[in-house]
Amino acid sequence: MQKIITNDGSVTFYNEQFDDIYHSKSGAYEESLHKFVMPCRELFVKNELFVLDICFGLGYNSSVLLDEVIKINPFCKIHIVGLENDKKIIEKINEVDFKSGSYLIIKEAAKGSVPKVTSIKSKCYNSEEASALRGGAPYGNAAHSIICSEHFEAGDSSDNEIWDRATAKEKSKEKFYDRTNINYNKNNIKSNIKIKLLIGDARKTIKELKYQFDIVFLDPFAPKKCPELWTNEFIFDIANLMTTGGILTTYSCARNVRENLESAGLKVFDGPCIGRRAPSTIARKD
Repeated sequence: MQKIITNDGSVTFYNEQFDDIYHSKSGAYEESLHKFVMPCRELFVKNELFVLDICFGLGYNSSVLLDEVIKINPFCKIHIVGLENDKKIIEKINEVDFKSGSYLIIKEAAKGSVPKVTSIKSKCYNSEEASALRGGAPYGNAAHSIICSEHFEAGDSSDNEIWDRATAKEKSKEKFYDRTNINYNKNNIKSNIKIKLLIGDARKTIKELKYQFDIVFLDPFAPKKCPELWTNEFIFDIANLMTTGGILTTYSCARNVRENLESAGLKVFDGPCIGRRAPSTIARKD
């Protein structure tokens, strides 16, 4: 996979299958901050945030989100579910230096996890466990694969924590915390961050998600390169998982994308123009 340095010095990669790069050449960090994260900032004051990161890639959007939320609301509990189909890009996470302070959390979440893919039945929620959790589990029974490494949770377990049953043994989690060198121990910040990554076709894995999300990052390759993740059906599935007042952000302002967002009941607004004349897109569920 070819490595590319974007204009703000951050790294991205070229994907041969889609003949496209994962981030804007104008700046990968800049794109994550301004097109994806900052349009959602009004939600950062919530006590708890549920985030759906579609096409997780190198994890930049989630990492920058963690930075910005913690700056203003260090006590916020942040739950992130990432959907990604490409195991190779997940493997690249630990080869990248990214100027987000939270990127070590993303690295720890991905470290050593790709080879440990297993069926959801063996490690994760079954229907009885899901119904016992508060508010419903973030995903239900599935025939897909999910990464279930002991490194895949950045935080301590607790009675009201939705990820606990999908994690590995308690002693393995304790080792994970010892290896984390992020200065997030103040105010117990680290224990408030939970990350899960589902590997597989997002059109299938999204149908297994049962929880509702406050923030959605929609970041596939361009509509002409990857039209299947911009369809009316897929965007309806996304909208159904959003909370009232939830915000979706995406870099694309393509007419058919915005029409599909509106058809799904979302209100569409122009987002920032970063690295090009055309705006990005913000969509809200009222």
